Amino acid sequence: MGCRLKEKQSKCWSLHSMTLINTTMTSVLHNKTIHALALSMLWSTVFLGITETFSAEKLPSYHPLTEERTALERRSTAPQMNYNVNKKFESVAERFGDGDLEGAMKSLQSMLNWNINDYERAVIYQFMGFVYVQQNNIDMAIEVFRKCTDLDILSTSQHQSTVFNLASLYGSREDWDSTISRLMQWFKYASDPVAEAYIMMGIAYFQKGDPLTALPYIHIANIKSKKPQESWHQLELAILFLNKRFEAAVEILKRMATYWPDKEKYWETMAGVYMELQKDPDALSALTLGYKNNAISKKETLENLARLSLYLEIPYQAATIVEENINNGSLEKNEKNLKLLL
Repeated sequence: MGCRLKEKQSKCWSLHSMTLINTTMTSVLHNKTIHALALSMLWSTVFLGITETFSAEKLPSYHPLTEERTALERRSTAPQMNYNVNKKFESVAERFGDGDLEGAMKSLQSMLNWNINDYERAVIYQFMGFVYVQQNNIDMAIEVFRKCTDLDILSTSQHQSTVFNLASLYGSREDWDSTISRLMQWFKYASDPVAEAYIMMGIAYFQKGDPLTALPYIHIANIKSKKPQESWHQLELAILFLNKRFEAAVEILKRMATYWPDKEKYWETMAGVYMELQKDPDALSALTLGYKNNAISKKETLENLARLSLYLEIPYQAATIVEENINNGSLEKNEKNLKLLL
């Protein structure tokens, strides 16, 4: 029984795991946040390791992938705002708050003709950007936010938030080069970069057709995220699968099964990857743990769990699983399943 069963089981799991991998890829590539890329483009790339991607050049200290990175200090300014300009801003803010976007914009545009300093001009451009975003006029929002950041005179927190907004808007326009460029400017002065900046950078590189460059950013985003993001993990897993980095994929699947223990697909995908790695006992452990978490319910997976238990010489577990699931109606009471009770 041994050789034939193992060969049959291995072929079964190989096909099953590849189906799961393809399903994972389809799910990721149809995600609304991550538009579809040609699979052939991705499959043609061979992963050489996260650090090797950047080994040809020495990264600056502020680079988001630099080990023990150090952000640069931005010159700190405390410009003063003219009293009349400040009062006008209060009026504009009131209109904005009341939803009078047209009125707010007309006031801001008229203020550009006043005798104002660069700081006041930068604040006007920033406020205009907020109004344009509310009006869904993304192109004009990009234009005025760019003028604001080019003046480079706002406080560091205001400047950084405007640069980040600009990167996001470029992303919404699928201008990935500009997204990456602006994010790199943002990282330059970010002492503790948020996970959202890393995932945005990863998605931009992914969309450019460079998943290997995207991978370390996505990985760091998943590590730094305060709340686990399932779609981010799915993207990292998909890239690892595409480059056949199954050992690393298992580690991601372990995290995913921990964060979302009720998701059957993660337990069975983990088992399938272990089978690809010829680690049958680990495959059984993954399925068994998923079963104990009440996450395994599909007929095919239950049968595979019973057969794998039998193959690894744990007949009592195989029989228990089959009996329990025949009794609750998850498995049919047929000759094939009854043989697993023997």
